[in-house]
Amino acid sequence: MGTSQFVSTSLVSLGISKAKVAHVLNGVSGSAEQELSPRPLSARTNGKPVSIGIVGQVAEWKGHEVLVEALNLVKGHGVRFVCRIFGDGDPSYAAVLKDKVADLNLTSEIEWKGFVDETTSIYSLIDLCVVPSKAFETFGMAAAEASFYGIPVIATRRGALPEVIVDQETGYLVDVESAEQLAEKLELLISSDGLRATMGAAARRHALENLTTTRMVREFETVLSSVL
Repeated sequence: MGTSQFVSTSLVSLGISKAKVAHVLNGVSGSAEQELSPRPLSARTNGKPVSIGIVGQVAEWKGHEVLVEALNLVKGHGVRFVCRIFGDGDPSYAAVLKDKVADLNLTSEIEWKGFVDETTSIYSLIDLCVVPSKAFETFGMAAAEASFYGIPVIATRRGALPEVIVDQETGYLVDVESAEQLAEKLELLISSDGLRATMGAAARRHALENLTTTRMVREFETVLSSVL
């Protein structure tokens, strides 16, 4: 049983019979509408710089340095923003990343938030979410969580992320390690409150329909029933 179509396809490619493989897309725990409420639109249009968020382990495979390169391009075009990095990881990699931030003169635009356990404390502070992963993600929890909060997501076309994000509807999909594509989509969302609101609303609808644990359990039961 795979947690996504990507996982199931990978199992088949390893030689497991397709007849023995099924998948149920993962769900977000505690995803009831009243538990994961979208940010009020007024919180996003208060004249402050748009807040970009990246959530999860700070590691090379998560694509942080690609985001930093993209932010450098965005800043070079005169676009205002703040980027909040949530999570911790290998201190040596974090040090290299901070040196790169300093070399590109992005220190004043980037806030290091560290590990934050409460999701509301994370997503209440960002206007758009970036998942520039280089890895073949088996699901994409941060992308799914952001969607529940009505936040558009820019993610890479890798692993199961295209199963969580509907390209050009709930966010954007970009090529892996393409700082140029990431910067382009960042500028689109930063420059338009209306686009962020529209995509954020679509992301929440998509999440409530397709990314809940209730849906996951229902589909899991269906799969189990079919083999009993």
